Amino acid sequence: MPQFNFANYTGQIFWMLISFGILFLCVNYFIFPLFHTIFATRTQIVQKHLRQAEKINKEAEKLAQQLQEKNVLTERKFSFLLAKTRNTSQENMRETLEKDRKRCNQRFKKMLAQLQTVEDTLKTAMSDWGLRLQNNFIAKTKPSKGNNKCKA
Repeated sequence: MPQFNFANYTGQIFWMLISFGILFLCVNYFIFPLFHTIFATRTQIVQKHLRQAEKINKEAEKLAQQLQEKNVLTERKFSFLLAKTRNTSQENMRETLEKDRKRCNQRFKKMLAQLQTVEDTLKTAMSDWGLRLQNNFIAKTKPSKGNNKCKA
């Protein structure tokens, strides 16, 4: 077996050192700088994106703060408008209620006046009817002149 032949070892070691030396030089001067450039570029891109993300995050925090402030102002305006609307509605309801109360009182007074008129008319009619009934009764029960039979 040739690999165990000690006479061939020196040549094999020589060519192995030459091959590994060339391979080392190629890797060291061509491949590693390429990887180094790629990693450096990648690091720069990542750092750039991180800075942009921080900038965007700060802007988002500012916008969130502004929205929070606007939300508080909007809630205050809403509460004010709600209270104002409630007060206006209550005032309108009071006015409407008062108008309706006055209208009802006026109608009630008219109805009472009509009722009083009808009562007076009925009283007059009943009085007249009573007088007529009384006159009719007197007329029917009154003795006639020729028929005066009193025995005394």
